[in-house]
Order: sequence, then structure tokens, then C-alpha cells
Amino acid sequence: MSRKWTREYMRNEFVDEVKQLRAEQGYNTNEKPTHKWLRQNGFSYFLQRVRELDRSADEWLLEECEFEEPRKDYPCSNPETVRRIEGWLEYEEGIGGRINGTSIPTARTHIRRSMEIAKEATGTSDIFELGRGEREVCFDRAKKLMRGFKNEFNSGQTRYNYAETLGDLFARMEQKGVIDHDPLTPLVETSGWA
Repeated sequence: MSRKWTREYMRNEFVDEVKQLRAEQGYNTNEKPTHKWLRQNGFSYFLQRVRELDRSADEWLLEECEFEEPRKDYPCSNPETVRRIEGWLEYEEGIGGRINGTSIPTARTHIRRSMEIAKEATGTSDIFELGRGEREVCFDRAKKLMRGFKNEFNSGQTRYNYAETLGDLFARMEQKGVIDHDPLTPLVETSGWA
């Protein structure tokens, strides 16, 4: 098939062709294809053409073609925790699109990475376990997570951003009775990271 790689083609017919092929292969048609997938499926010239237009392929796919960024899985094995987190993020996205000035995709990254750090620091990636049980035990777990943030991130602002996102989640889950305590918010307030 002969293609004319005009901007118009790359915004319309290209998108239709990619979505049709991805549907045939069983992929989510709204999810942004990888560069590898594009090369393997006959769209390698697209990668060159967008560079000629001084754009990155990902920028074009997300902004011009309106594909969605693929979601990475959470490292938490508790499906109930993941369901509650996603429910909270979807609610926040629906009412304002941001959490304390943080975009929803960034908040999702903060939570995912916090789970990884919690696994190393506390032994569990189920971050709701930080707020379940005796108050003193919860605060001890939260302190371990804070140390994990300090070891992981050089910037106090980065540590604060991650802890603030998680603190917002904990505050909401405490209100809903999902966790017993929100040990993170008071620790973040006195951390001096901001």
C-alpha cells in the first residue's frame, strides 16, 4: 500500500490503520503503540517522518493521534488495594483532574513507585498496610517509608511530592474507614522536605 506521509494522513488514516491492526492483534486500540510495534508492523517510516517534523514519535502519538499512555501495573498483589486506588484516582480526575497540583498520571506514578519503595522499606507493597493496626505501629511503618523516600530521592521536593500524594490517598482512605490511621500526613508536615 502506498502512503503519502502528510500531516493530515498521520492524524487520520494512519491512526485508523494502526487501530485496526492493533484490534486484529488483540491490543487495546486506544493505547499508544510502542516504537518496536510500529517498526514490526510496517510503520517504521512514521518514526522518521515525525523527526523530520521536529517532533518526537510519542508526542505525535499522544497529542496529534490522541492515543493514551499505557498504564503500568502496580507492584501490589492485593487487588482490593489496587481497585480502591484506581477508584480514588478516577474520582479525583473526574472532579478536577489534579491532586494537590499533581496530575493524575503523575500521582499514579508516585503511588506505583511508593509501593516499590514500601516493599523494600517495610516488607509489603500493599501501602494500605502502613495505616492498618495500632497507631504506634502505623507510625513506625510510615517512618520506614519516609527513610525509603530519603534514600531513593536526592531532592527534598521530590520526596515531599511523593509523600504528599500518598498522604492525600491515606487521608481519603482513613475517612472511608479503609485504613485505621493516616500516619504519613503528620510526618510529612514536620519533615522539612517542602
